[in-house]
Amino acid sequence: MGTARKLRLEFPGAIYHVINRGNDRAWIFDDDRTKAAFADCLFDAAVRNGWLLHAYAIMGNHFHLAVETPAGNLVSGMQWLQSTFANRFNRLRGERGHLFQGRYKALLVEDGDPLGQVCHYIHLNPVRAGIVPVTELGNYRYSSYWYLTRPPERPKCLDFAAALAGAGGLADEAAGWRSYQDYLAWQAESGPAGRNAAYVSLSRGWALGSEGYKRALLQDHALAAIVRAWESGGVRELRERQWTEALTAALRHVAEAQRTDPRKSAPWKVAVATYLKETTAVPNDWLAQTLGMGSGIYVSKNVGLQRRRETGEAAELLTRLRKVNSKAFSERVRSSIYGRGILLSAKQDERSPLPSRPVSRGARDRRWDEAGKADTSSRTSAWRRRRTQRRRGGAGSEKGRSEAGSPFSQWRSGQLLRTL
Repeated sequence: MGTARKLRLEFPGAIYHVINRGNDRAWIFDDDRTKAAFADCLFDAAVRNGWLLHAYAIMGNHFHLAVETPAGNLVSGMQWLQSTFANRFNRLRGERGHLFQGRYKALLVEDGDPLGQVCHYIHLNPVRAGIVPVTELGNYRYSSYWYLTRPPERPKCLDFAAALAGAGGLADEAAGWRSYQDYLAWQAESGPAGRNAAYVSLSRGWALGSEGYKRALLQDHALAAIVRAWESGGVRELRERQWTEALTAALRHVAEAQRTDPRKSAPWKVAVATYLKETTAVPNDWLAQTLGMGSGIYVSKNVGLQRRRETGEAAELLTRLRKVNSKAFSERVRSSIYGRGILLSAKQDERSPLPSRPVSRGARDRRWDEAGKADTSSRTSAWRRRRTQRRRGGAGSEKGRSEAGSPFSQWRSGQLLRTL
């Protein structure tokens, strides 16, 4: 009789060290093109699910992620990431069957120094594997570390605050980058994220953090029924509200005359469905039922065809939807991520702007334009103040946790739920 599968403990704001390998440890990322394709899929998954990536590394037969989930949606996001990439991989190579090795490993990580150590560990993966020396680590293209000294090219779901803070509170600027390079060189030689015996613990177990953090999580684990209720009931209701609000916002930009076309493949339906698939995690079946498009398979077919078209009524409407209030939305997304809030609030204002399309990496970066740059320094200062508070015994410290419990406990008691 097989052992029961471990529960995925999910809650808003949870941080994880995620690891998975190719089936039978196969070298699924055996060339640069495949690694780049997985990175693009990862960035799309982060945008769709409101994730914050603290670090990642794509190796020959496995990958590592340090990911924060403001919406408590690791399971659904990882399901989309792995299944989407597997389908693309198998279609490209004419193969079938499982691509990844069973369930991915997801270790819960405490914010602060433990998260910083995980980031260092992930960044040093190519060094430990003998792919590059630590002095050439910045040239390894398929790791978040490659973006450290290239801010204009960074995906906006990628943030180095945790890694730099964990190396001594370094600034995200040229001097801080050089100091972080020196810090990783020390880690590679003798630090806990490098080659000594301690680094093994950063990819094993079930949680990485202080004893107080683990005790609080163990108490939460005893309430597995509530966790399952969040995933199967509460979160489904919340997500359906988010999808409905996103749909309502999109329909405001569709002319009444266009919406009189009742066909399953009406241009306005195809444009709206394509837009929502690009900017949310909405399932095809929900779109089919809500928009009257027949079945989920029919939605998938029409969305796939529309993505390859550049002209026509649907293409024009889709372009308009992608452009609406993208500047204001960029600001709202950043405020949500840095404030540890839910990406699409269940109490979203009725006039809230539309999300912008997660297109190519360069276009995605350019979208975070001048309107949001003005508050970068103040936002970074707020981030540092929160970390300073943790170190001095604030809500995120060992002392604070003894009083407030883990983030999941706060969510259960309603402290975090009020942010939804």
